[in-house]
Amino acid sequence: MKSLGFVVVLAAMVMFSAAFGFADTMVGTLAFEQIFAAQQDVPGINGFVITNNTGSFALPPDFPETTAVTFTNVVLTLNQGNGSSSVFNIGSIAPGAYVDGTGVTPFRYADLLSFSSATISGDFSGITGSFFANLLPGSGNSLVAHSDWVAIYAKSSTSPLDPSPVPEPSSLVLLGTAASGFLARRGWLKTR
Repeated sequence: MKSLGFVVVLAAMVMFSAAFGFADTMVGTLAFEQIFAAQQDVPGINGFVITNNTGSFALPPDFPETTAVTFTNVVLTLNQGNGSSSVFNIGSIAPGAYVDGTGVTPFRYADLLSFSSATISGDFSGITGSFFANLLPGSGNSLVAHSDWVAIYAKSSTSPLDPSPVPEPSSLVLLGTAASGFLARRGWLKTR
C-alpha cells in the first residue's frame, strides 16, 4: 500500500508542475551557418545566426509563442578550436533574425576558423524568465556549418510562455495512473 501512495503523490506532483508552467517552450535558435560558399582562392564565410521565433515569427508547433517577446541582456560566447573565446554583449533581440545593417548576421568569420562551441544566455522583457543554450558539435571537435544548431528554450516558473491555457496530460501522468491502477488491483487481489 505504501508504493501505491508514492505513485499517487508522484502523479500529483507531475500534474501540478505541468499546470503551473514548469515546462520549457522553444522560443528561438542559435545556429552555425554557411553565409557565403568558398570560391577558388577565396575562403567562404560562416556565421552564427540567432533567431527569436516569437510573435509574428512563431512557427507552431515547434516554436508556439505567438506573443512577441524581446530577448534582453543577451550574451553570446564563441569558443574557437584553439582555446580562445570571444564574448559579445548583444543587449536586446526583437522577434526575427538578429542581423546587422546589411541584413546578415554580424557574427561571421572565414571558414578557415574552427569553433568548438558557442553559448547564448539572456532574459525576457516584461516577464520573469531566462534562457541559456549551449551549441556543441554534432560530431567531432568542431562545429559544422549548416549542420550544428541548438534551440533556445524559455525557462519560466510564472508560465507567461505556456502555449496552451489548459495543460494536457503528460505521458508520465498517464504512466503513473496506469501504475497506480495496477498496484491497486494487485493489493485487491492479495486481500481476496
